[in-house]
Amino acid sequence: MKDDAGPAEAQERLLQAALDLLHEDGPSGVSARAVGDRAGVSASSVNYHFGGRDGLLARAFGHAGAEAQRWRAAALAAAPPSAPAQTLAAWTASLVQDLCSRRDLLLVSREFRQLAARTPGLAALAREDQVQADAFWREIVQRCGLPAALAGPVADFAAGATLTHGRGADWRLELPWLLQSCERLAARLRGARAGLPGWDGWRALAERQAAAAIGPWTAPASEAAIRMLDAGIGIVGAQGVEGLTHRAVARAAGASLANVTHHFPTRSALVHAAFRRLHSRLVAAGSDAGRAGPSELSIAAVADGLAGVVVDAHGGLRPEPIALEELIMSAGRDPAIRDVAMQLRAGRGEGSVATLQSLRPRGDPPDRLDAHLLSTVLMGAIRGVYGVDPRERRAWLTRRAMADVDALFG
Repeated sequence: MKDDAGPAEAQERLLQAALDLLHEDGPSGVSARAVGDRAGVSASSVNYHFGGRDGLLARAFGHAGAEAQRWRAAALAAAPPSAPAQTLAAWTASLVQDLCSRRDLLLVSREFRQLAARTPGLAALAREDQVQADAFWREIVQRCGLPAALAGPVADFAAGATLTHGRGADWRLELPWLLQSCERLAARLRGARAGLPGWDGWRALAERQAAAAIGPWTAPASEAAIRMLDAGIGIVGAQGVEGLTHRAVARAAGASLANVTHHFPTRSALVHAAFRRLHSRLVAAGSDAGRAGPSELSIAAVADGLAGVVVDAHGGLRPEPIALEELIMSAGRDPAIRDVAMQLRAGRGEGSVATLQSLRPRGDPPDRLDAHLLSTVLMGAIRGVYGVDPRERRAWLTRRAMADVDALFG
């Protein structure tokens, strides 16, 4: 292919091509060849202009991050300098919905954060975006007359809600669900849950519809097949969905390639089965926690438990939480797994409710909407840890989770 573009034009074409492919296909679609073809230049141009794929992704992250910062400035400029505390719920919901509707902003909060979890070169950009997002939500909270210390839970809720609703949301169902969640968030922050109904029908409806659509899943009878799927979950957590191949599973599970393809004839079958296995594991873990959890927990114990689930003793990220996020993001592009992701997004089981009950929160007793709120906030906190130095991740996430849980339910 002959490159007719000058250096500046070629760089801009490659950058826009990378952003387009990330939005359409996720990280797996961003190869030098695909980017070059989309940009109308040679594949070698990626290495020439950006030093390779990681350099191009870093530049794309920086571009989208700058767009996010411009959006934050415009959102603050369009808002009054002060507002009643009661407006926080509607304001947060409108901002989250707008975040979900803008391509570059959605890339920053979803794909790029996920890439930062396994691409060290993106960590500094993720850390800077976290600082800017925290400052933005701190300004929102203060304009509503609330203490700046409450900004962390709101920032984490927004990050978690952007992942929860995200790309391709059916706002006929999900906007009332988001509004109801924001109302509960604001009420819990004010310590004034009393007076709000406990009903959470929109979330519950989404859960029921998804469960009916996917039906019960029967795990493979073969223990070898289960090991393959568990190995696949680990691969997704470490490498993303693009790393989930028959050969990779065979290596990780200590199985022959022929045996893997026997159980899962196509890559699509392998991907979908791995995600259904992840779903069943998470449901089982929540049920076990609900039956076996202690009668009373401290906020510190909940925060430390979350940090241990996400970060290992050496600061490494455990695969299951990242694989869960991969499932949710992949569902925006793959209708075949959309309902599985919806059930995970909407479903918060007895384990989450039992955890809240064991905290003995102030105000009315917790319900499943509170469990959804807690899960959304902690999901946002997890996404913040991706830009933190591995040596500091466990302590950072523990502090963040403690502050979030204390602000909402302490």
